[in-house]
Amino acid sequence: MSGSPAADWGDTVLQPAHQVVVPVLSGHRAGGSLVARLMNLMGVELGWPLHLADEENPRGTWENSLFNTVNERLLGALGLPADGMARPELLTAFSQRMARLELSNSDRQDLADRLGRNFMQPVWSWKDPRTAASWPFWSRLLSDLGYSTVRPVVVVRHPDGCFDAQNR
Repeated sequence: MSGSPAADWGDTVLQPAHQVVVPVLSGHRAGGSLVARLMNLMGVELGWPLHLADEENPRGTWENSLFNTVNERLLGALGLPADGMARPELLTAFSQRMARLELSNSDRQDLADRLGRNFMQPVWSWKDPRTAASWPFWSRLLSDLGYSTVRPVVVVRHPDGCFDAQNR
């Protein structure tokens, strides 16, 4: 396998209107990786490159680097931590700003091109915990780019199971 989806799946490019997008919206340590991997095992494309397994996630996070990078930049531009962990009122304000964020034509085209190269199957997904806060941005962008069938999956877990509440 070459590592490039196009090299392995041929040159057929589906138009956004003919694809189903199923983003996984979850918090950190809330079960999003499990859901993304189960969807992947059922044939849902997760794109490339994916983050590799590490000590904290020995089975992998199943996160696409494109969405990690964009979400971290969005958070950083507004002064929030790259992990997306902040007080609820800050995250609410961030989400409201994301709903109004305007991209330059070149940035918008760059993201459209990257999505087209990364996701070539009829059904695709991504998982990044920061997407729960930046969802207004992604929702509007996908719609503007012609992705008409977007079906988010929301993963909810009690906060006590997601992280050590005393250390946050």
